[in-house]
Amino acid sequence: MPKLFIVEGKKTRVLDQRGFDNEKLLQNVVERFPEVIDLGDLGIREPFIVIGCEVYTLAGYIDVLCIDGNGVLTVIETKLARNSPIRREVVGQLVVGQLVVGQLLEYVAQLSKWQADDVERVANDYFVSKGVKIGERTATLKDLLVMEQFEELDPIPMNIRDKIENNLRKGIIKLVIASDSIPETLKDTVTFINNFSKFDMYVLQIRTYQDNQVQIYAPTVSGFVSKSNESVSSDRDRWDEERFLESLVELVPEEAEVIRKLYKFSQLNATIRWGTGKISPSYGHNVDFKKKKVNIFMFNHDYKTARIGIYFGSMKGIIPDEKLHAFRKSLNQLPGVELKEHAVDVKKFPSIKVESVIKPENFFRFTEEVLRLHETAIKH
Repeated sequence: MPKLFIVEGKKTRVLDQRGFDNEKLLQNVVERFPEVIDLGDLGIREPFIVIGCEVYTLAGYIDVLCIDGNGVLTVIETKLARNSPIRREVVGQLVVGQLVVGQLLEYVAQLSKWQADDVERVANDYFVSKGVKIGERTATLKDLLVMEQFEELDPIPMNIRDKIENNLRKGIIKLVIASDSIPETLKDTVTFINNFSKFDMYVLQIRTYQDNQVQIYAPTVSGFVSKSNESVSSDRDRWDEERFLESLVELVPEEAEVIRKLYKFSQLNATIRWGTGKISPSYGHNVDFKKKKVNIFMFNHDYKTARIGIYFGSMKGIIPDEKLHAFRKSLNQLPGVELKEHAVDVKKFPSIKVESVIKPENFFRFTEEVLRLHETAIKH
């Protein structure tokens, strides 16, 4: 039985491992404290957010469902060693298609049929049930991913759906078997599977100890294998000038022309931050404010509709709110634009159609307002 030694000065206390009383307790630990998983060991990019518990699929109920900053889903199945044949049959004899591993593979098959809308629906319903708030309102999946990602300058608001869709379509999903005891044969088999599969499978062993009123958890992850999966966030999938300009030929000529003008404007006045979505060509108008780089706006299109995302969430806290509201009100003078006050107040990322800035006077208004924000930010 594993032991934990606590040394305080010359005194030593030995804690014996305690088992989880039931499987639900283990599931609750993973749900409440997803950080028990070493994200580096799973090749996960932060944030790592729980978006569901007991999530229904045609293959059964997923114990805990998470998503990371790359838009990759992680399915976690919790099992206590004493309550299941995990010590042998769970892949120990490569009986794929049975028990836990078979169940996980069925989950992958079902999730691969999902779309980004399904992921958002499950996540947002979960946040409602758990009372996850941003200010006075219930948080959404996009809120939580965006809030955590701005330090890395990733244009999440414009392509998180692309990332999710691409990962689901390719079967890029992570699977975790969480238990209080993991046999060596299972660790070896999972590592073997990871070497020859598109998806990733891991085993998470969580030992628990009790020290008076303090609960201690000792997690260990096994099965990690370095892969070259083409997740949508990979640098190889970033757009560049040549590919971006080529993509404009699919748009209405007058829209393509104004986008080229907007791109030249960004080249002259900001740093171009290329987006990573394969489905949506995109770039960000990125400016260095107070030693922090933020996007003022980001352009993207889906080969049919072209939009400019306004990054209030990125600018809030750097540019005074009154200046952001003045910017919002000025943009509302453009045809077809109606940006709400809460877009500034709760760090939203609304977008406007490119057709709103096609006319020269409207293009001038937009670019002048952007430059005004540059000046304001520098002064503050």
